[in-house]
Formats: sequence, C-alpha cells, structure tokens
Amino acid sequence: MQDFSTVSFTRIRQTQAIQQAASKLIVSGCQNETVAGIVRGEYVAASENHGRPVFRRTEQSNNMDVLIYFWDDRDGASFSGWWFGPAVGGDQVWAYSPDKSMVPPSSQWRVPYDGPVDASFSVQVVGSQEQQAYQQMAQQNQQYQQAQQGYTQGCGSCGPCGQAGFQQNMGHQEWQEAQRRQQEEQNAIQMVRQAIHRVRTTPPEALDQACAEMQDVFNKIGSECGNMWQRLQQEVYQATQMAAERKETYRQQREEEEKRMKEREAVTAQLLQELSQLVVAAEGSVSELKEKVQPIMDTSLDLSELDKSSAGFDEVKGKAKASCRACSDFLLSKRFAMEEARSVVAETREQLVQLQRKIHGAFVNMATCVNGLEAKIDGAHRKEKALKHMEKREELFRKYDVDNDGMLNAQEIAAYAQGEYSFQVPQSVIDRLVGSGDDRRGVDKQNLARVRQAVGVAREEAAVKRRRVEAEKRRRELEAEKEALEAKLEAASKYVEESVGVVEEVELAAKELTDESGVSKPGPEKAETLLETAKGKLAAIKEHLGSLESGCSEELKSTLQVGLGPCQVKVKDFQERLSRLSHTVAQYKLSVEATKEETTSKTQEGGEGGASEGTDTQNGGATAAPTTTPPAAPAADPPAAAPPAPPEMASVQQPAAAAHEVQKEDSPMQIDEPAQAGKPQETGAAPEGDKSGA
Repeated sequence: MQDFSTVSFTRIRQTQAIQQAASKLIVSGCQNETVAGIVRGEYVAASENHGRPVFRRTEQSNNMDVLIYFWDDRDGASFSGWWFGPAVGGDQVWAYSPDKSMVPPSSQWRVPYDGPVDASFSVQVVGSQEQQAYQQMAQQNQQYQQAQQGYTQGCGSCGPCGQAGFQQNMGHQEWQEAQRRQQEEQNAIQMVRQAIHRVRTTPPEALDQACAEMQDVFNKIGSECGNMWQRLQQEVYQATQMAAERKETYRQQREEEEKRMKEREAVTAQLLQELSQLVVAAEGSVSELKEKVQPIMDTSLDLSELDKSSAGFDEVKGKAKASCRACSDFLLSKRFAMEEARSVVAETREQLVQLQRKIHGAFVNMATCVNGLEAKIDGAHRKEKALKHMEKREELFRKYDVDNDGMLNAQEIAAYAQGEYSFQVPQSVIDRLVGSGDDRRGVDKQNLARVRQAVGVAREEAAVKRRRVEAEKRRRELEAEKEALEAKLEAASKYVEESVGVVEEVELAAKELTDESGVSKPGPEKAETLLETAKGKLAAIKEHLGSLESGCSEELKSTLQVGLGPCQVKVKDFQERLSRLSHTVAQYKLSVEATKEETTSKTQEGGEGGASEGTDTQNGGATAAPTTTPPAAPAADPPAAAPPAPPEMASVQQPAAAAHEVQKEDSPMQIDEPAQAGKPQETGAAPEGDKSGA
C-alpha cells in the first residue's frame, strides 16, 4: 500500500511541477500545409491524462478543439507517446511522437502520424521556470528510486530504513492532502458539468431556470475547480449563449405556430359557415318538397288527378336531392381541413356532429316524402291497370254470353274457344266445365279464368298428340332414307373397289415403260389412254360421292360421314397414285423425244462427212441406216439385230425447254378437273348403270 501511495504521490507532484513550469506551448513549422493550418499556434495546459498534462490550443480550428495529449502503453507500445488530435484518445490524429517525456518533445514529430519525421515541426515550452521544473522533476525521480531501492533491499515497509525513508521523502500527510484537493476539484468539475448538461437537455420552456441554476452552481464552486476554472467558465458561457439561441428559436417557432393556428382557425370557421349555409338550404329544399307532397298524400285522387297534381314533383325532388348531396360531399371533402386547427378541434367536432344530424334528418325526410308519393302513384297505376283488365274480361264475357243470362253454357264455351284460339274443345272438357257450377247451368263471370285454363290445357294436350304423330312420321321417313343411304354407300364402295383394277392397269403399263431388261419398250400411247380412263373413273367416283352428301338429310349427316370415310381414303390413294403415274409417262415421252433428236443430229453429221470425201452416197446411206432407225417393236430377227433401246430415265439430260414441257404436261394432271372429260365419261359409268365397262 505504501508502494502504491508513493508512486501516486510522485506522479501528482511531477504533474503539478510540469503544469506550473510549462503552462504554455508554441507550435510552429510543419511542411504539411493542411496539418500546419490546424496545429500551429499557442497552447495552454487544460487538464491531464495518463500522468501527463493535456494542452489545448487557445483558438479553435474550424469550430474544433486542437489538443496535445499523452497516451500510455495500455493499448500497446506502438500507441504510447504524444499525440495531436481533436479529442483525447480519439481516432482522428494529425501528428505523433513516441517520446515518453513529461512534456511534449520539441522535435522528432511524425506528420502525419504514420509518415516520416518532419524536421521543421517544432514545439517550444514558453516560461522562465522551465529548467527549474526539469531539475525538480529529476530530483523527485531520484528520490523515488532511492526510496524504492531501500524498500526492495530487505527493510520492507515496516523496517527501520524503509519506514524512515518513506516518511522523510514522501510526506504521507501532504500526499493525502493533495489527494483530497484533487478529489474536491473533480467533484466540483462534475457538478458544474452536470449543471451545463441540464441546460443543454432542458426543454426551451425551462431554460431560464436551468441557466440560473447553472450560474449559481458555477459561482459557488467554480473556484474549487483548479486549473479547469477557465475552461468551465467558457463552457458555461457557451451553454448560456446556446440556451439564448434555443429560446429565441423556440419563440420564433411559437409565433409561427400561433400564426398558422390562427389561419387554420379562420379557415375552419369559414368552412363551418359554408357547411351551415348548405345545411340550411338543404332543409329548405326538403321543406318545399314536403309541402308539395303533403296535400297529395292526404287526399284520395284517381290516376289522372294524381298525375296532374304531381306534375312538378320531379323538379322539386331533384332540387332537394341535390341540396342534401351537396352537404354530404362538402363534409367528406373538407372534414380534414376543418379539423386541422387543433386548438379548437373539440368545438369543431361538436358543431360537425350537430350539422351531421341535420343532414341525416334532411335525407330521411326527403326519402320519406319521395317513397310515399312514388308508392301512391305506383298503386294508382296498378289499380288502373287492374280495372282495365277487369273491364276487358267483362267485355269478353259479354261477347260470348249470347243469351245474357250471366252464364256460359256448352255452346258458348265452344264458341269462346273457337273465336279466341281457333280451337275445337273436346266435349269432355266442356261437360266438366258446365258441371262444375252450383246449378250445373254453365260458368259464371267470376270463373271465366277456369274456362281459359281448361282451354289452354286442352290445346296443349292436342299439340302434344300432334307432335307425337309428326315425330313418328319423321322417324319412319328417316329409317327409310337411312336404308336407301346405306344401299347407296354399299354400291359406292363396290364401285370404288372395282376401280382398283383400272389404276393397276395404268401402273402395269407405266412399269413396262420403265423396265430396264434391255428389250424394246412400247410407245407411251397405251399408258396415256389407260391414264385418261383412270382419271375419268376417279372423277365419276368423286362426283357420285358428292351427290350423296348434297342430298342427305341433316339427321343422317353423321351416318353418311362414317360410311364415306373408307371411300374417301381410297379415292385419295387413287389420286396420289395417278399423279405419280402421270409424271412417269411424261418423263418417258420427254426421253423418247430427246433420243430422236440426238439420232437425227448424228445422221445429219454423218451425211455431210461422206459427201466431202467423195464416198458413194448409196453405200453411205446403207451404212448409216441402222443409226437413224427409230425404236420399234421387237422383230423376228435375233435380239442383236434390234435397234438400241432408249436411254434410262435417270441418265436423260433434259434441256430447259424440255423441263418447261414437263411443267405444261403436269399442269392439267389435277384429278378434280381431268384434261379430257369426254373420253372418261364414255368409258366410266355410274354405280347405278351398266358396270361391264369397268
């Protein structure tokens, strides 16, 4: 405990000595222009931190304090040393020196803190007692080391050497007094700072009292704050100035708020007045409507008089409805603006509640008058309609009551049904109607509706019977037509099946044209004839199938489609096969013509060469004869003597003109419109005719 006390007292004495000797610093130099503008100037001792004094610049830089403070190695040796910054221990710093002396060193400062040493940066201690302070500090350090050495060499805190050295060098009572004074200073500083804080956080309404309390506290204990008195005096002054500014700002805000509140109150009063006027107008319109309707509601009038009396009702009703609607629309659109004046919001809402009740009452009175009059007018119309209906019924009864006995007998009931509905009522129905009366003489005027109902039921029963007969007749007709249609479909199917042979004959003839066995091939005339016959047959089939579809009833359309399905598939197949065959025949014709042209050209070239050499024309003609002979049918001579067959279809080189002729040849090959319609009609026959040609 004595060791700790010794250290603390020594540190306090050293700090006091340094503060007394080095109370002012002058910072100059610095090559960094930005930092130089901040740190250059005069500094005074303001407080202490980590056993060293803290110096504050006498003038702020950009409304910011500039401090020189010491930081020990509690955060690491790299953070220990003297620093320039706006706050003690803050993150923002401008210069740094790792020196551990009791006062800031005069040189060896790094600017910025992580940069190189700035040789021009200088910190000078101002005061005549500087050397004396350093000597005193050295003596105190030496005394502390001697006392500490005697304590650790074995005398201990209770030994005669250690006890005497401690009492002689440290002055325990003086240390306690210094501790007490320091604690009192800290307490006084804390009390003043608390009073300043209360001024800064007090609402504007209580700033005068808070400022008075702060000034009173500072006047009482400001002298006990030691070296912090000047700093606290400045803070008190700043807090007082800030409080005055807050009070002025608050006063201006209050004035503006009061001005706005008065404007809102004026707007609210104006809107309430306008709404009151609209309510008065709506009540007047409803009263006018009520005066218009009341006489009509109190008297009993017929329809003509009622219409005459309510002639101006629609105009008055529209006016009252528009007035009430204007009140409700105004209230909905302006309610927020009327309640915006918070100072009179309670009174405003009370007036709005009263006006809303009046508006609601006006709507209710208007609805009562309108609904009452409309109900009366509607009732008068319905009554008039009922009277006309009764009169018409009585006139109808009188028309058929020939004997004027007030009853409709059997003959009169029959005449009624015949005259009104052109219907002859069954006698059983007439007997039932006549026998239902009390005196069994007929039907009186009150029961005429029974006669109408009975006649209607009889008419419907007759219509049902008639529809049944017609349905049965139609069913029989459809059955007969269906049988005939099925027979036609069967005949058409057979006709299509028989046409398969015609298409096969065309395919066989085309196959002979494209045969590659090396024998002489027939001409294309036979294949063309068979092809035209097949086209005519196909056209006749399609025409016949179309006639079946056009003459079919709507009820049998589905049956017809089912029956025509297989036929249509085969017809489509025939059409595709005939199209391919037509193309094959056309290609063959082109190849034959190309071969003829080639042979003719060779013959001409050979004749010209013989004449130029003086060769016998007769012998030359005999020699060239085999080459000019066109393809013919096979002869009885050996196959070697036969003329050469035409070239294969794939090896024929067709010129552009030949290709154009192919297109012309193919163009009439549309199966729907055959090129020669006369010839197929002669060879092909309809299913109903003679089928021997097929």
